[in-house]
Amino acid sequence: MSIEKKPNKIITRILLGIIGFILRSRSKVRLLRDDASNIKPPYIILGNHVNNWDPFFVNEFVDEPISFIAANSLFFNPILKALLNYIGIIPKSKEKRDIRAIRQILRAKRHERIIGIFPEGNVTWDGSYEKIDDSTAKLIKLLKIPV
Repeated sequence: MSIEKKPNKIITRILLGIIGFILRSRSKVRLLRDDASNIKPPYIILGNHVNNWDPFFVNEFVDEPISFIAANSLFFNPILKALLNYIGIIPKSKEKRDIRAIRQILRAKRHERIIGIFPEGNVTWDGSYEKIDDSTAKLIKLLKIPV
């Protein structure tokens, strides 16, 4: 599977249900405002990246799997690579422009996927915000979909 084909809905609901149960039992995250509930894919979800569980917290409040952009180093483990490819995660090289990632983002848009971007690109150890690269804004303008 990949960006072209969304994961099986039953498997997705089971996995997201288990992860959601774990997250809800260990944290007190609440949804204050749901702007994405009335939007049909494709659209972009932007978020700040304060811990490694951020993608799971975001996906807890969205009904279908999000094609997040993730560091290509996560794809070095063959088992994790298979899982990330199944979900439709988009690998990106860190600290440089990655044309292949942009092509996959455009493909995700064509196949009506939800695209998840953490513009800072890194998890911060103290929760402070880092500079957001100008190319993120250019990418959002290029896609011409709701954010």
